[in-house]
Amino acid sequence: MSEERALYNPTNDNDLLGFDSDDFLLPRVKINKDNGLFVCDAMGIERESLHVVILKIAKSRFMWPKKFDRNAVPECYSRDSQTPVDPPPGAGMKLRKDGQEIITCTGCQFAKWQGGEKPRCAVSYDYLLYDLETDSVMVLNLSRARTITAKALNSFFKMHRVRFSVVLMTELESRDAGDFFQVKFQVKDRLGERLDEMKERLTESRDLLLTANVAEIRELQNGMIAEPVGEPDDTRDIDPETGEIVNHNYEEVPF
Repeated sequence: MSEERALYNPTNDNDLLGFDSDDFLLPRVKINKDNGLFVCDAMGIERESLHVVILKIAKSRFMWPKKFDRNAVPECYSRDSQTPVDPPPGAGMKLRKDGQEIITCTGCQFAKWQGGEKPRCAVSYDYLLYDLETDSVMVLNLSRARTITAKALNSFFKMHRVRFSVVLMTELESRDAGDFFQVKFQVKDRLGERLDEMKERLTESRDLLLTANVAEIRELQNGMIAEPVGEPDDTRDIDPETGEIVNHNYEEVPF
């Protein structure tokens, strides 16, 4: 065993005496709306691009008030994009399953285009990424206008899983509502031996990773801040420091 692993072993409880889920948090990457850089304050990262491996993708939904307010909270949301949490009147669709009435996002009027207006309820994708530069795990959210790139990434991941790395970058795009930074990606490398090294590191840190994911879950009642992240018309993000709802299970990393 190397000296480094002898000093710190994530699977050894003696290294984390007295720790619980509140002591860990998955770092989140944001896109600076002014210059398009990828920023992660927790890790001191500010880069033009990210060289990463996609480990897991989680899909959710958020419906915001029509009038933007920086301190607004979603009127409705779904952690799995299927079941709404405390939906307001008119949200969701009632179905009967196993003799019981349930409310589902499927068919909800707020998730559909209406009269040429985009849905108030927006799909949001969270990507659990392995950063090859720092050998660490981080989360990136893509939503609204960036779902174009998200769906391309989703298709790539479904076909190749973790066999290839990708480089994420931003590109300034002009729209009627103004300019914003779109996310682009390029397939970079077939991982080969690097994949084995990555598997070993993630296996060692699996318990820590899962605990960190639990710590990241916060209910709306604890307070969340909505803020614009670059799309000029209506893109909003949730500040992770106040507890973005990410109740996603990252346990099944698809090796």
